[in-house]
Amino acid sequence: MKKELALPLISSLPEGGCINLTPHSLKSPFNMNYEGSQVGKITQSHRSFSQVSNDSKSSRSFTNRDDLQSIPEIFAEISAFINDKFAAFVHTPYCFTDVKVLKSETHAVGVTDEGYCVYLDLTDTGFDEVLLSKNGLSGILVYDNDRNALAKEKVQGKIYLLELPSMSIMKIINIKGDGNNGIGRMCFSPNEDYCFARLWKGEIIRWKTCDFDKYEVMFSDKSVVCMNISPEGELVLGMIDRRIIIYNADFEKLIEKYYEFKIDAYISFSQSGHLIILAMAKEVKVISKSNMNVINVYQLGCMAYDCIMTKDDHYIIAPLETGELAFIDNTANKQPLKIKVHSSSIKSIYLSTDQTEIITFGTDFKLGKTKFPEISSLHTLSDAHHNTNTALSTARSQTDPRESIESQVSDRKIQDPDEGFKALCLCESSSQDIAIVGGQSNNILVWDLKSTKKYGNLYGHTDYVYALECISDEIIASGSGDTTIMIWNFRTLSFMYSLNGHSDIVCSLLKIDDWRLASGSKDRSVKVWLWEEKNMIFQINDLPTPVYSMLLPKAEYLLVGLNKIIQCWDMKTYSIIFEKNCYVEASGLKAFYSDFEGNLKNYIGIGLDDSALCFENPFLSSNLKMIGKDEYSEYNYMSYIREIIMYKVPPYDPSMDKWIIFPYMVNTLHFYAYYDMPDYLVQSIQNGTALLTTTSHENPLSIAIDMRNKDCVQTILKSSSMKQNQNPFILSNIKTSSLLSLNSFNISSLSKLYNLLLVNYYNSHKYLDGEIRLPVIKASFAQILLTHNIACSEKSDEPDIEVKYARSLIPFYLEIGSENSIEFLKSIIKCEQAKIFCTEIIQHFLMYKWEKVKFWLYAEAIVFLGFFSMIVTKCLLYDENIWEMIALPLSCILTLENVMVSIMAKEVNLWEILDYIRFVVFLAHFIVSLIGKNTVTLLVITLIISSLQGLFYFKIWKGTRKLISIIVKVGYDIFSFLMVLTYLLIAIGAILHVIASQNDLNNIGAFDLIQISEQNFGDFLENLFLVFMTFINPIIMLNILLALSAENYSKSKDLSKALDYKEIASIIMRIEHLHFLNRKKNHHEYLQICSEIKRTERTKLQKLAKIIKEVKKSQETHQVQVVTKLQSYDEKLLSLENIMSSIKDRNKKIR
Repeated sequence: MKKELALPLISSLPEGGCINLTPHSLKSPFNMNYEGSQVGKITQSHRSFSQVSNDSKSSRSFTNRDDLQSIPEIFAEISAFINDKFAAFVHTPYCFTDVKVLKSETHAVGVTDEGYCVYLDLTDTGFDEVLLSKNGLSGILVYDNDRNALAKEKVQGKIYLLELPSMSIMKIINIKGDGNNGIGRMCFSPNEDYCFARLWKGEIIRWKTCDFDKYEVMFSDKSVVCMNISPEGELVLGMIDRRIIIYNADFEKLIEKYYEFKIDAYISFSQSGHLIILAMAKEVKVISKSNMNVINVYQLGCMAYDCIMTKDDHYIIAPLETGELAFIDNTANKQPLKIKVHSSSIKSIYLSTDQTEIITFGTDFKLGKTKFPEISSLHTLSDAHHNTNTALSTARSQTDPRESIESQVSDRKIQDPDEGFKALCLCESSSQDIAIVGGQSNNILVWDLKSTKKYGNLYGHTDYVYALECISDEIIASGSGDTTIMIWNFRTLSFMYSLNGHSDIVCSLLKIDDWRLASGSKDRSVKVWLWEEKNMIFQINDLPTPVYSMLLPKAEYLLVGLNKIIQCWDMKTYSIIFEKNCYVEASGLKAFYSDFEGNLKNYIGIGLDDSALCFENPFLSSNLKMIGKDEYSEYNYMSYIREIIMYKVPPYDPSMDKWIIFPYMVNTLHFYAYYDMPDYLVQSIQNGTALLTTTSHENPLSIAIDMRNKDCVQTILKSSSMKQNQNPFILSNIKTSSLLSLNSFNISSLSKLYNLLLVNYYNSHKYLDGEIRLPVIKASFAQILLTHNIACSEKSDEPDIEVKYARSLIPFYLEIGSENSIEFLKSIIKCEQAKIFCTEIIQHFLMYKWEKVKFWLYAEAIVFLGFFSMIVTKCLLYDENIWEMIALPLSCILTLENVMVSIMAKEVNLWEILDYIRFVVFLAHFIVSLIGKNTVTLLVITLIISSLQGLFYFKIWKGTRKLISIIVKVGYDIFSFLMVLTYLLIAIGAILHVIASQNDLNNIGAFDLIQISEQNFGDFLENLFLVFMTFINPIIMLNILLALSAENYSKSKDLSKALDYKEIASIIMRIEHLHFLNRKKNHHEYLQICSEIKRTERTKLQKLAKIIKEVKKSQETHQVQVVTKLQSYDEKLLSLENIMSSIKDRNKKIR
C-alpha cells in the first residue's frame, strides 16, 4: 500500500541567515486504519535525508573572508555556521521505540509502540512499513550482514524473525511459560552464533542463530536486572543487590563486585572491550573489566539510555531523557558537553563508521543527524609535538618553547661561579649578543653571548628576580619579589629608575609596544606603564587569581595567565574580550608553530609541566571559532545567538557577554545593536563587554547608527559615560566616520560622547616654563606621543605652570581641505546640539585647524583692506583714476575666491552674496567711469556694500567675532521689526486718509502728516491720536527692538563659547573649500594636547612653592655655613693636636 506523505525538513538556513524552526502541521498516519493491511511502501516527494546529511557532513569553508564586508554578510555566515553545528532533522510519522542503522548507513530499520516495523531509506526518505502486531514492539536487532532482523514485542514473549529489506515474517518465536514473559535486552555473541535474551522473570536464555528452533536457559535468577555481551563474548550481569558479575562463554563466574548503581542501568562496552560503561539515572560509571575498579564517574543529572564509546576510547556519547546528547571526555575529569538535539527523550543513537556524525531517533517524531562536535579546543603539548621538562619560568623566552630556562641557560654556557642561583627568567637583547638572567638572587647576571663571558651584574633589587623583559636593544625591565619594577641600561650596567605600584611579587613583564610595558603581579593586578614617562596609564585590578604570565597573541591584544583561567584584554579599549578556562596554572604562556593536525598553525602553550596544554591561536586562525569561559557552554551560546537571529528575545544571560566569535571579532554587543535590543546593551556594557571592532570595521555604535536604532545609540553613549571613571578608554574603537552620522541624530547625550573622546593619559604632576604658550596641540599617527615630543621646558629653572597631557581616543581628519575633514566640519556646524562646541575635544580640534588656516584669512583680509583703501581714496580724490585701476584686480581676487568657495560648497551665504553685489556694482562703476560719465552713486553704493562686507574680517579676532555675531543676529530681528513697523504705518496712513476725507481734504495725500495735523489742529482728539500714532508708537517699537536685542545678547552670552567655536568652524570650512588639491588626502591623525591645569588655589600653591624653595635655599646656605664652621673647628683641633704632640716630643727629649 503506497501513501504520499508531505513531511517537510528543517534544513539549512535561507539566504538571510535566519533559522526557521516553525513547526509544521502534520496529519498523523496513525489516525488511519492499518489493521489487516498488507506490506506497503510509502514514498516521499521532498528533500532526502541524505541530502541533509551531506550538507551536514561537508565541512563549510570559512577561509576566504575578504568578500565579507558588511555585518549582514558576517551574521549570515555565523548563522550558517551555527546551523551546521546543530542537528539536521527529518520529521517522520513514527515514534520509534528502537532503531538500528544498517552497516551501509543508507538504511535503517525500526519498530514502534503501535506494532509497526519500518524500513527507512535514508537516501530518498522512502519508508516501507509492516504491521507486525497489535501489541507494541520494543526492540530490534539486525544480524547476518543486515539480511535478517529480530523484532520483539514489548510485553508478550514473542519475537519476529524478519527478512530484510522486505520485512517479511520468516518465523515467530514464542517464549514458553506462564505469567509475565516479557523480554528485556537482546544481544548477539561476537560471531553471531548465539542470540541471548534476558527475560523479565530473571532467566538468561539463548538460541542458535542458524535455526532459532529451541532456546536453552543458561542462567536463572530473579535478581538479574540488566545484562550485555562483551566483544570478547563474556556475559556481564547487573543484579538487584548492586552486584556486577562477569561470566565467561561457558557461564563460569570470573569476577563480581558491588557498586552503587541504579537497577535501571544500561550496560555497554568500549569498542576494545576492556571497559564496562554503566549508564543509569543521573550518572555514568566507567569500570575496568579486568579488575572491576571504577575509573571515572560522570554526573549527568538525568537518565542516560545506553552509551557509545569512540574507537579510541576517548569519548563516550550518551543519549539522555532530556533530548540532549552528552559527550564525555574519558581522558580528563571534565564536565560533559551537552547538546540539545530533540525536544523529548532520545531512545536510539548510531555513530557513523568514520565517527564524524551521530544519528539520533527521538520520541518527538524526528530523526536527527548531528556532526561530532569539537569537545575541547585544548590539546596537550605532546599532541602538538612539544615537550616540557620542568617548572621554569613565568616570563616568555625567545627560544624553542620546549626548552626550560635552565636548559636555555646551559645551552648558552652561562655559568657564573660567583652566582650559583637557580635561573627563573631569561631574555636576550634584540641584537642577540647579550643575555640577561634573573633568578633566586638579588642580582641580575648580564652575559656576553659572543665571547661566552660574564659582562657584568645589575645590583639594586632586594629580593629574587622573577621576570625580565627587553624593552630596547639597551634597556631592560626587571620584576622582583620586592614589588618593584626596575629599568636598567644593561650595556652600561647602570640603574635608571624604578616603577612602583604593585603590592606583591611582580611575576611577569611584557612589552606591548614601543611606549607601553605591562606588569603582572601576585596582587591580582596588571598595570600598563608608559615606561619612559615613569607613568602608569591603566591598571586591571581585582583579577580572580594572581597573575602568572602574559603574552601578546596579536598586536593590541594581551593574554593574561591566571590560575586555571586565561583572560584576553584589548589594549586599545582596555576591555576584556574573553575569558577561558584552561584547567591548569597558566604559567609560561608562549606562542609557537606546529604541524599538529596536518597543517602548520600557531599555538599558544599553557603551563610548564607534564600537564601543559595548548590551543590554536584564534587571532591567527582562519577557522570560525567561538571562545568563552566554559567551552562546554558553546552550544548554549550558539542557541542564544540563534534565538536573537530568529528575532526572538531570549532572557538576558550575562555569561554570554564574555564570548567572542573569531575571526570576525564579533560579540553579543554587535547582535544587540543590530537587532535593536537597548535593554540588553546597557546591561552588557555595564557587565564590562568590550565595544569591539569587527573585521568589517564595524562596532556596536556604528551598527546601531547604520540600522537607525536611536535607542541603542543613546544606550551605548550613556552606558559608556557611566563607565568612564572605571575605563576612560572604552570608546577607543569608535569609527571617525560614525561621528558624522551621530551629529545628524539630534541626540541629547552627544556632548557626553565628545567629552569621552579626550583622555588624560599622563597622571603625574608635570611643570613647564611660564613662557610656553599653552595649549600646545599636535597631531600624530601614533596613539601615544611622549610628553617631550609635545611640549617641554627650554628652561630648567623656576618652572611654574602645572600641565596635563591628553590625547584623542580616536583619530580625526586633520588634513586641511580633505573631503572627510570638510564633511565633519559641515556635520558639527549643522548639528542641533550646540553643546558639542563646549567640549574640549572639539575646541582643540578647531584650534588645531585654526592655526593652519588663519594665515589664509590674514592674507584675504589684507587684500580686502587694500581694495577698501583704494575705494576710500577714490572717494577722497575723485578725479584720480589710478586708484580704481589698483582696486579692480584686488576686487577680482576677492570675488574669484568667493566663487570658488560657492562652487565647492555648492551653496551661497550672505557674505558671498554681498561680495557678488559689490563686484557687480564696482565693475559697473569702473566701466561707466571709463566712458566718462558721472558714477558717484555707484561708487557710494560700492563703498556701503564694502563696508558691510568688511565686517566679515572682524571675525578673525575673538573679541570682534562675538560682536559681529550679535550684530548679525540683531539684523535678522530688525527685518522682522521693519515688517511690523511698515504694517502699522500703512494702517495709520489709512486712518488719517479717512479723517482727511471727512474734512473734504481730498487734495491732501494720506501720508502728508504735517498738512493733516495743520488741518485738524483744532480737534484735540484727532491731534492726540496723531501724536500717539506718529511719535509714541515708534518709540514703543524701538523699545521692543531693544528688548529683542537684549534677549539675543543674553542668549548669545549663555552660549557665547559654543557660538564662538561654531563661527570658527564655519570660517575654517570656508578656507578648506579652497584647498581642493587636498580632497583625496583622507588620512587621519590623533590629537595630542598639552594644556594648563587651572586650579582655584593655584596662586596660593605657587606662593607656598616659592616659600618652600626659599626655605630649602636657606637650609642649604645654613648647611654650608655649618659645614665650613665644622671644617674650621676640625682644622683648629688638628693644629692643637699638632701642638700637643710637639710639646710631648719636647718633654721626651728633656727627659
